[in-house]
Amino acid sequence: MATARRVTKFTEFKKMAQACCDTSRDERIKQYSLDYWKVSNPVIKTFFPDDILFMPEHLEKRKDGISLFIDPKLPNWISVNHTGAYILKLCDGKHTLSGIQAAVRKKYNIPPSAAEQAGKEVSDFINAAGLLEFVSDRKIERPEYPGRAKAIAPYKLDELWLYYTLACNLRCKHCLVDAGRGLKKELTTEEFKRVVDEAVKSGVKRFYITGGEPFIKDGIFELIRYITKAKKRELIVLTNGTLLDDKKIAELKKVMGPKLVLQVSLEGPNAGVHDKLRGKGSFDAAVKGIKNLTGIGIVPVVSTAISKFNEKEIGKTSRFLSKLGIQEHNILWMHAKGRGARNINELLVPSENIARTMRKLKKTYKEQEVILDNIESLKVRVRAKRGRKNDLCNNCYEKICVNSDGHVYPCASLNGDPAFNAGSVRKKSLKDIWLDSKVMKKGRENSVQNKPECRTCYLEYFCGGGCTSHSYYGSEVETGKGSITARDPYCSTYKALFEDIIWELASEGVPSQDGQGYSTPLVYNAMDSKFPSHLGAGIKSIDKKFDVGCYHCSCVLSVDVEDDEEVCKPEIKGHVTRTVKKKFSKAAHMPVADYYCPTGYTPKDLEHIPNEVLEVSYGCGNPAALADIKEGETIVDLGAGGGIDCFIAAKKLGRNGKVIGIDMTDEMVEKATANAEKVAKVLGYNVVEFRRGNIMELPVESNSVDLVISNCVINLTEDKTKVLDEIYRILKPGGRFIISDIVSDKPVPGYLKRDKELWNACLSGALTDRRFQESAENAGFPDVQLIKNYLYKKVQYIQFYSVTMKGAKPLKVGCGCSACG
Repeated sequence: MATARRVTKFTEFKKMAQACCDTSRDERIKQYSLDYWKVSNPVIKTFFPDDILFMPEHLEKRKDGISLFIDPKLPNWISVNHTGAYILKLCDGKHTLSGIQAAVRKKYNIPPSAAEQAGKEVSDFINAAGLLEFVSDRKIERPEYPGRAKAIAPYKLDELWLYYTLACNLRCKHCLVDAGRGLKKELTTEEFKRVVDEAVKSGVKRFYITGGEPFIKDGIFELIRYITKAKKRELIVLTNGTLLDDKKIAELKKVMGPKLVLQVSLEGPNAGVHDKLRGKGSFDAAVKGIKNLTGIGIVPVVSTAISKFNEKEIGKTSRFLSKLGIQEHNILWMHAKGRGARNINELLVPSENIARTMRKLKKTYKEQEVILDNIESLKVRVRAKRGRKNDLCNNCYEKICVNSDGHVYPCASLNGDPAFNAGSVRKKSLKDIWLDSKVMKKGRENSVQNKPECRTCYLEYFCGGGCTSHSYYGSEVETGKGSITARDPYCSTYKALFEDIIWELASEGVPSQDGQGYSTPLVYNAMDSKFPSHLGAGIKSIDKKFDVGCYHCSCVLSVDVEDDEEVCKPEIKGHVTRTVKKKFSKAAHMPVADYYCPTGYTPKDLEHIPNEVLEVSYGCGNPAALADIKEGETIVDLGAGGGIDCFIAAKKLGRNGKVIGIDMTDEMVEKATANAEKVAKVLGYNVVEFRRGNIMELPVESNSVDLVISNCVINLTEDKTKVLDEIYRILKPGGRFIISDIVSDKPVPGYLKRDKELWNACLSGALTDRRFQESAENAGFPDVQLIKNYLYKKVQYIQFYSVTMKGAKPLKVGCGCSACG
């Protein structure tokens, strides 16, 4: 048996030796060397000492030590610390860069020994502000905006609403189209399919089906199948959910797929609230419908129309939805139209009350991990992109609506009103009605510029002027005559929410304040230069001086929420984890060369490790090699990935030790476990175990580990403090850690934290070296050492470094009382 084992072991070593000679393996090992590492310099305009510097006309607001500068005419904004604010104020067309540096030295009494460094920090900050379009070496003058009709034109139809029928099984008090009986001569399913064909030719990528109740009419599943399967277009179906019994669920199961989304109405957390608006028994039926949907894997968006009946129950509704597994919630603001107008005194919640309710909701939604579509939609307008003017919603430009009788209207909320009837698809083509009808042309001529109250508001181009339908019907109730240029009745709600959002964004990534003395000038956050690719596809520019866009209607805001495929949302609990998990689940089977970087691994370190492990190795150091590993120890590797550091450690440990690799992706754990068997054959023993788990909640016993290692993983977590607390918990007294990771030379601003690819490339989540070290010290580790290894990347005005951090848990650990400390 011993001879057989020796032969087997020799054979495995021979295979590994042959593998070491593979060109691909040699190339991969070469990539681990710093000698082949090159860091490209980003292209950034830099200012010269004699340049006179300017800022645009702006507002300055200050709160909790943060200075917020807003350029309302572009629009744009930037948030900075107190030193940054002082510097920006000197960019007044009277000071040069060198003059500003001198002024900073004088104001803060900077000694000669620190003058050069402070001068560099001032220069770096001004260059960053220039990149973010808040500083220039020329006077900044904004051209007068003429309104959207002179700046943009319809390019293609992007969305189409279809009222499949006005027939409905309910008689809701707030229904804006008086749904009940179907209209005479409603379009047949075949006629709707022809409308869909026309729409697709005009560019439509997303359809909405509403009513009435779409599932009351025969043919709905045929139309769903036609749009999502035959035409391969997105489809959102709005339903009251009460008719989704077993029979209809079975039909839905046949047509379900990634193109289909359902939005279900639920007005409260119980029948006592919901049924007052929608009728007896409707709550139980709707909840059953939601459960039936989730039972087949369709998780619907849920909408709630805020009214006097439920305004105090919205938070409870959110918690109820969370228990049902719902992830997105949209709060509808009542339209003074149809039954909503007739019951307005009974239903309408004042705008100020809605603002208070929405503010209370934000905390609830964050705790429940449910996305509040209203807030996320407004955030898009404040975040992205700088210079883009929001000008009303997208009706008449890239969205229109076809009623069940074939008549066409600018949007779903104006549907059925003779004043907005643009023609019939039974008489004219959809494209001709969209581009040539007087109603549509008049809608496109409307602009936020036509609203007097908006013209004097600094939020004008962030907000965009509200909802055309709300403005029209709100003014009709108030004055007896509707006007599309009237002030939106929910203006105060919008203003309160936008102000909250801009301050919330301005405060992202703000470190603890350190008084009013000199500190490195910092950009905390700024408006992004990127625009979500899924928005604005149907509009073309006709005046290059202006970047103008329109937003989606408030009936369905899930499409306005930025796609998880495009951005990361650190402010939403769990979103970073989901973003990273998704990327590295794919990277387990599809290696990403862009994530490779120097580690210091040597051919000897890797001689017992298969190629497929090297291919999915995304570390930035070599903690297992740097650690003084002793035989028989227990080691935990955080974010083990394919297992490379576990296998290096296993060779050093010998057969009496133990290595536990933790990774949150099933794919990496599966791959690592399979390769552990191959490594074991080479070593002659297997001491490595892989566990799936979140490193913020380690599946490891307390006080059980001698050494914790981690390689370029902690920066990928949303809560570094929790990770370091967990490291402290699982280490034995006297146990130690060694971490290779990425840090930044400046705090990463909020707009870069939202860049999904920068997160996955170990950049957006990086702390500064000081904050990383402090996090370890705050977890209870004394005498933490942090060493910079090499420059990893440069992104805009920030430099990122590979570092190694070491520390140890004290041999004597107090109980936490005041006596022990």
